[in-house]
Amino acid sequence: MLWDGLEQPVQVVWREAGLELQEVETDPAAGEVLAQLHARFDARHYRLDVSQAPLLRLVHARDEAGQRIVAMLLFHHMALDHSALDVVRHEMQAFLTGQAERLGPAMPFRNYVAQARLGISEQEHEAFFRQMLGDIDEPTLPYGLQDVQGDGRAIEECTQALPTELSQRLRTRARLAGVSAASLFHLAWAGCWAPWRASTRWCSALC
Repeated sequence: MLWDGLEQPVQVVWREAGLELQEVETDPAAGEVLAQLHARFDARHYRLDVSQAPLLRLVHARDEAGQRIVAMLLFHHMALDHSALDVVRHEMQAFLTGQAERLGPAMPFRNYVAQARLGISEQEHEAFFRQMLGDIDEPTLPYGLQDVQGDGRAIEECTQALPTELSQRLRTRARLAGVSAASLFHLAWAGCWAPWRASTRWCSALC
């Protein structure tokens, strides 16, 4: 993303952008190598430079105890979402297993950028959101609490993997509705929080 000296930020597609590889020294006495990498590059305090392409970094460290190399792919959400990350994983696995020749030709990203720029105008976007959200004059806050994250360092996370059958059903429902699975989960999460909202009117952003 470039913005210096421009009227508005623009997303630029470089003809060549080499992936940066960074080797990290870890301390064997400080615990598992992967845990050390997670702590050092935690998204709650580590930031990628969005003006430097590509918005990807590969950091790696030697795990002498396990006799292996541990690596983490860092990426910005502007460059990869869940679906794109699945594609990257598939392609990386193909290269690592010597099956790169089976991959299809890469589509130029400039096609996507051109489609986005030549699609709905900014004025149409603004009109849509004014119609949908123009009468919302306060944030939707559970229990009326606004700053619940602080600097983000004390946040605890819980991950629960869904059964494959349920996951497939959710994605099927999302496709039938013409939305992403992420939008479906945003709506469900908003429904969970709705009873604890401080105001009588609420909204949820769908991505």
